[in-house]
Amino acid sequence: MNTRTSMLLTCLVAATLAACGGGGDSSPAPGPAPAPSPAPAPAPSPAPAPANQSPTAHIAPISGIKLVGQSVSLDGTASTDPESAPLTFQWSIVGRPESSRAALGNPTASVASIEPDLAGTYALQLVVSDGVSNSAPETIEVRVGTPVAGAIAGTTSWSLKNSPYVITGKLMIPAATALNIEPGVEVMGNHQDIQVQGTLAVNGTPSNKVTISDTVISPAGTMANNHAIRIRGAQITGGSVYAATGNAIYGTLELTDSRLSDLDTYNAYIYLWYPTGPSKIERNVFVRSGGISYGLSDVALTIRNNAFIEWKSPPVTNWAMYGSASADVSLNSFLSTDRIAVELPNGYTSAHINASRNYWGTTDIAVINKMIQDKNDDLTSSDYVTYLPILTAPDAATPSP
Repeated sequence: MNTRTSMLLTCLVAATLAACGGGGDSSPAPGPAPAPSPAPAPAPSPAPAPANQSPTAHIAPISGIKLVGQSVSLDGTASTDPESAPLTFQWSIVGRPESSRAALGNPTASVASIEPDLAGTYALQLVVSDGVSNSAPETIEVRVGTPVAGAIAGTTSWSLKNSPYVITGKLMIPAATALNIEPGVEVMGNHQDIQVQGTLAVNGTPSNKVTISDTVISPAGTMANNHAIRIRGAQITGGSVYAATGNAIYGTLELTDSRLSDLDTYNAYIYLWYPTGPSKIERNVFVRSGGISYGLSDVALTIRNNAFIEWKSPPVTNWAMYGSASADVSLNSFLSTDRIAVELPNGYTSAHINASRNYWGTTDIAVINKMIQDKNDDLTSSDYVTYLPILTAPDAATPSP
């Protein structure tokens, strides 16, 4: 092969290799593979809706005692919902006196009502709803009493079933009529009178006392129609019992086994103006109240086994004793040694007291003398009080304050 042919063949081979991508290091090296694109981030989940919060039922307070037949308003407008959702209301009666048929007025309104038909305690409940959940129930109790006033007719009894009795105006017991108050009854006087010309019988027991508050028990007997007031087993607070009326008083008093506390200052004492028959005041406790002021003519009075403490007027005062009158003042406990306990007031000429066999809260004779007001203190007093012998301790039958 000649030189020309050899060079031509070489050129053809080189051209062929270049066309086929062959050849040596003259071609650029391929670059690294591109990194994969990151996957798109998932869309955030929506935040969960807050859980519903239950509403709260609220009943406005109801003060004082209500009366049979008197409409009572039940106000739930102060009930609330945390999300301020509108509320629906549901009232119900969950407690009532036996045999009551009282019904609710507007039981699905924010303000409902009830008209009690019997005395006793009513329990009213409110539940409110926001459409999702209900509130806890809210309950309120309403005390209801039987209203009484005016003149009673015939013999009348006040029973525990219809207690408490609320005196709304002067209550009168005319001659030849009687009011009997059974054990456990409560009488709320509102500073009104029970005016007695006939018979008042309060019949409490040691375990079931009659409770009388803020009541003026006033004698009103006449010469033709003597009253009889018999109080046994009573818890008496405020008001007065057998206070002076400014008029002659014709009748009798029996007060036994009772407790009298904080009687009204002006009328705190019992005023026995010539009772027409035997009267007695026995086994009572007098606390921050008055005592017994009496005048007698031809009748007997017993003041025995009573305990007096922090009295507002002397426990025993006599201003008249006529004829065959007698007064047994014994076995009492006078427990406040800083005040007069037995008194013969000045200006009276027929007063006498035998106060022997009483306990004076002390055995110190000098202290006891200071607890007595008589002729030793004022020469116009009618006599000297007899007080010896004394008891050195309360009598066993005298109740403790």
